[in-house]
Formats: sequence, C-alpha cells, structure tokens
Amino acid sequence: MKKGLHGTLTGLLGLGMTLGAVSPAFAAQPAKDINGHWAEKQLQEWVNQGTLKGFEDGTVRPNQSITRAEFIVLVNRIFGYTESAQVQFNDLSSSNWAYTDVAKAVKAGYVQGYQDQTIHPSADVTRQEAAAMIAKVVGLTAGQTDLLSTFKDADRISAWSKQGVAAVLDSKIMNGYPDQTFEPQKSLTRAEAVVLINAAFAKKASETVTFDHAGTYGGTDQEIQVIHGNVVISAPGVILQNVEIQGNLTLAEGIGSGDATLKNVKVHGTTNVEGGGENSIHFVDSVLVNIVVNKKDGTVRIVAEGSTVTQSVVVKSSAKLEEDHASGEGFTNVELSNDLPANAKVTLNGTFDDVDVFAASISVQLVKGSIENVQVDGSAGNTSIELSREAKIVRLVLDAVAKLLGSGQIQTATINDGAKGSTFQTKPNQTEGSQKDSIQVNTPASSGSSGGASSGGNSGGSSGGSNDGGNNGGGTTTPADTVAPVITLKGESTVTLAYGAEYVDEGVTITDNKDTGLVRQGYHSSGDMDYVTIDWTKPATYVVKIEVTDNAGNVSEVKQVEATVEGPKDTVAPTIQDASLAVDNGLVLNFSIDEDIDLSTDADVRISYFEKNGENLVPIQNSITGGDLVKDKTWDGYLFGVETGKNYSKGTAGVEAYLDEITANTKLATLVRQGYHSSGDMDYVTIDWTKPATYVVKIEVTDNAGNVSEVKQVEATVEGLNNQEE
Repeated sequence: MKKGLHGTLTGLLGLGMTLGAVSPAFAAQPAKDINGHWAEKQLQEWVNQGTLKGFEDGTVRPNQSITRAEFIVLVNRIFGYTESAQVQFNDLSSSNWAYTDVAKAVKAGYVQGYQDQTIHPSADVTRQEAAAMIAKVVGLTAGQTDLLSTFKDADRISAWSKQGVAAVLDSKIMNGYPDQTFEPQKSLTRAEAVVLINAAFAKKASETVTFDHAGTYGGTDQEIQVIHGNVVISAPGVILQNVEIQGNLTLAEGIGSGDATLKNVKVHGTTNVEGGGENSIHFVDSVLVNIVVNKKDGTVRIVAEGSTVTQSVVVKSSAKLEEDHASGEGFTNVELSNDLPANAKVTLNGTFDDVDVFAASISVQLVKGSIENVQVDGSAGNTSIELSREAKIVRLVLDAVAKLLGSGQIQTATINDGAKGSTFQTKPNQTEGSQKDSIQVNTPASSGSSGGASSGGNSGGSSGGSNDGGNNGGGTTTPADTVAPVITLKGESTVTLAYGAEYVDEGVTITDNKDTGLVRQGYHSSGDMDYVTIDWTKPATYVVKIEVTDNAGNVSEVKQVEATVEGPKDTVAPTIQDASLAVDNGLVLNFSIDEDIDLSTDADVRISYFEKNGENLVPIQNSITGGDLVKDKTWDGYLFGVETGKNYSKGTAGVEAYLDEITANTKLATLVRQGYHSSGDMDYVTIDWTKPATYVVKIEVTDNAGNVSEVKQVEATVEGLNNQEE
C-alpha cells in the first residue's frame, strides 16, 4: 500500500540500529523501560512488530535524545527514499556512515543544510527542525502561523521553521506540551521521534495509498478496511476487497491492458479509470458514486457484477460498459463526454437509466439490454447508435443529426429541429417532435416479385406503378434472421507450449518461434503490426476471446481460448558477490547474490561457520541445538537487507513479518555473536571473543531452479571487541 508500503508499517528499523549494526530480527520481547511512559502504546507496537529493538540490556531509552543523522535515517527507511543527490558538507565526509542517507534526504527535498555548508549530523535534532522536515516529507501546505500565538514560547520559534511547525500542528501530526509551550529548541527524544514519524506516516498513507504489485489486498468479510484518503491501483493483477475508500480511486495507466478487480468496495469520491484493457476492470458487489473513464490509448472494458451500483459514469475515451449477473442497479446514468475523440466507440451491455451523448462523430452500440432515456445533444452531430436485435431504447431524443442502425426497438423517438434528416434502419414505434416527418427509414431490402416502389406495404402486385400504403399479394418476404452465429473451435481450448516446442492439433501448428505468429510486435518490416509491446521471451499465458455479431445484429456466445508459453529452463548457477567477513564484537558476514532467490521454493542460502586451526577448519558448534553451526532457510529472519531494512526467510516458524523473496544484488548481512540480546535468543555460540582466532565462513546458494553455486569462503581474525549498541 502506498508509497510502496503495501498496507502495513513494515520495513522500519529499530532506532538502535541507525548506527549501522546489523542483525536478524528475532521474537520481540517487552521493553523494560516503557511501562507507564506517555508513548508506551506506540513504542510497544513498534517493539512487537520488530521495528524497534532498543539496546542489549532490553531497554528502549525513550527519553534519550536522537541525532539529526539518526532521525534522517529513520525517515528515509520508513518513507522509502532511495535516490541520492550529489552533496558536499564541510562536516560530513563521504566515508561517514550517515553520508548516503543525508544524500537521500537532500534528494528528497526535506533537508538542505546550513548556510555555512554544514549539516550537523551528530547534533541532536530539535523539535522545530523535526517539524520542518516532516512538513516537507508529508507535503503539507504551509501552515497559518497564527496558530503559533497560542504557545507561551512562540517567540522562540525560529522564523525559518514557523510555517513547518504550523503545518504539522494544523495536521495534528505534532502537538505542544500541556503547559502551553512548544519547546522549539528542545532536543527531540527517541519516543517523540517514534510518535512523530508514526503520525507522519499515517498522514501520508491516508492521503494516497498505492497498490503497485499484483496481489489481493483489503479487509475481510468480517471487518472492512477503511482508507481515509485516496487510493491508486497502478499494476495489473490487483484484487482490492472489503475496503471503504473515503477519497478518490484511480485505476492508473500502470495497469496497462491487465486486470483489476474490486470486490465489496465503496468509493466515496471519484473513480478514475485510466488503465485496463478490453477485458479488465471488474466491479463486484461495490458502490461507486462517480466513475470517469479516460484511458489514453485503446478500449477499456468495465464490468459491473453482483450488487454493484454506480451513480454516474462519464466516458471520455473508448469503452465497454457491461453488466454481468447484476442483482443491483449496475450502471445507471452514463454521459458520453465531448472529450471523446472522433471515431471513438462506446459499447453498452445491460440496463441503463439515462445515456446522454455530447460527443460528435462517435459510434455507440447497445449489444443487449435497454436504455430508458437516450439524449443526443445538439453538439453530438454525426453520431451513430446501433441496436442489436435484443436491445431496446424506451425514449430517444435527438437534437442533432444521428444515424440509428440495427434491428433493435425504439419505442418513442423525439426528432427536434437540429436532428432533421436523421436516418433509422428500424422505424421507431412512435415519432414525435418538430422534425418527425423528416426522418429516413432505410430498412434492408427484402426479396419479392418485381414491381414499383412501396412505402408502408408489402411489395408485389402485377403492375409497375407505385404503391403507397396498400397490401398487395403475389410477393414473398424473407423472415427476419434471429439466429445468433456459432463459433466452433478447432482443437483444444487450452494449450501449454514448452519453450521452443511445437504443438500440432487438427492441422493447425503453433510454434514458439520469433519468425511466426499472427499478433506480434514488428511482425512486418513496415511495422504495420506493431500494435503490441509484449516481450515474447517471457513465459506467459495468453487468452483470446472471440465474439461475432452477424449482419442482422445477432451476437454469438463468447468463446475463449488460451495458450501458455513456458519459460526456458534455468541452468545457470547463481554467483555469490562481494562477500566479506568483518569483526564487530562477533562475526558480521556481508554478501550479495546475482539473481532473484525465493526461499519458498527449493532455493536456499546455506552458511557454515568454522575456526581455523593451522590448515584445518574446525566447525563452530551450536551450543543450543548441538552440532555444527550452520544457518539456512529454516532459520527465520537470518538474513538482513543492509539497504532494504528487511529480514529474509520466514523459517520453519513461518514468520509473516519476514520475506522469502530476495531481489538480485540485494546487499545481505548476518551476524554471529554471543549474548547479542538480553533474551539470549542469539546465545548459540560460546566463543571467547577476547581470544585471538581466525574464523572462516563458507556460503553456498541454491537458486529457484535447483542450480548450486560454487562455495564462497571468507575469513576474518578477531582480536576482541567491546559491546556496542545495536
């Protein structure tokens, strides 16, 4: 969920880790020194989530001050800032542990530094500095500085920070003290930092929540998730369910021609459809007040299913609006906006109350169902409306010349002055309006004997003169075509094609070869089939739906076929990169892997520990379980992302807070040290770190396809260390 946050406050690091120490996150223990603290609730939540670990003695030290650099690191990690600017400060060398994060903060635009080209990374961050930073991070509008007059120490708030302080106060992200002071120059405490960043994150997330990865999100059947701000779906394959959105919903271009589904979703604001393909957007049992369809290229199909109800739909680009097994009102009022380009096509299928046409030179097709009222505005000239045999318009009002096609029924048509000369393929049951006699009915010719022109009667008779209204025998009339066409599939409807293989069925051959195919980017040298941008080298399942409308407007059942192309077999072993073993009151192993690893598959990262004795390697023993000390994916959270701030491996315990998917080239670290936590959850070695020794670590990686890397061996000499804060 937003900002790549995917719905939860995951990815936060403990305050005690801002100095660069690395560690797997083990089961959270209750903090010793927050009971009764004013921020106990937020602090304990962070501890429970594993986002705040504190110190080795089990304390959090909530009242201890936090430095500017530490505060910046937390903000970057929580809000996901990754891009860096080129920075140069007199008091911050490029080798300083905080340099990269300061560069990210400058790039993000919430830190600038002082006029003397310093940044003061080790100075405590003051409350007014934190307020100014957070106001920029959240993107708050400059606050009304009149708010500050309520504080007794308003005159101590620096001029440069006043708008930021006012903004965070106005947004309820930050508060003053009970004695009506703000204490702008007071150092921010660790507890205040947690509460402030937590509130800022919540504010930011409430404004825009983004779903940018395929998956199912939302509440449960028993508990609806309420999102107070706006929501953006920017990737195909997203299912959003059991959610109430109090702001706007945007189905963004990032969906491409993929699918997005809303199930039991209520949107108070506007639903903007900017992405999706001809078979993609599904609203199931949902309530959407206003929908605006405005996709840059191509047609988007929007389906209302179940009890879905919409108040209005404004169509600004080619679209298909369809009701499928609708038990609710579905689409009620539809406006075809004058923003629709010429030659755009809008297809309707279902029961509609009102359709207002303001766009000129477009085509509208009612495949099946009915429209209570259709109003063609005076600005909508040269519009064609086609009704299939199973379609009906109860009342049609024309204020512009239009062409009515198809065999569907129009009960009443009102032809006003601007619609003079409109044409109908099927005569309305009743006509009204000042120009009702000007319409032209161009009924398709029927077979019969030769004779004169006929208006209103059956053709035939023996003479060659004209006939106006009489019924003369002798001719024959071709019965109306009411039979829908039938699509017959040859071969199987579902095919799986191995990479590079050939499939033969009923005389049709499909070969996974770049030199054949009917729909393909760059099929001809002239580029006349460059209408798709698909990477055909990737494994995928392709689905084709076929629907035929015959000359009489009868519509076939939709036939669906699909073909799956499997990807090439991975035979390349992974490579372990940048491996190093360092001394940090224990052993800190750093490395990366050159390909994606998913520990939920057969993949594994196996790490073995040894002490060097001459030329021999003696396995280090696991003092808890016995046997050699070997870390693998059965250990939950044993790998730590130095830059991502994530712990990897759900382990045999299946810890949901940890990830199994490791992206290629992620900088990983893992730590071995006796007595690392007061809880003893890392007391699995009994090594005297004051004793000089050489330690060796071997790393072996098995990838998702079962390929095994070469064993990587690194070593380090330990001469003894003092305890440090996490």
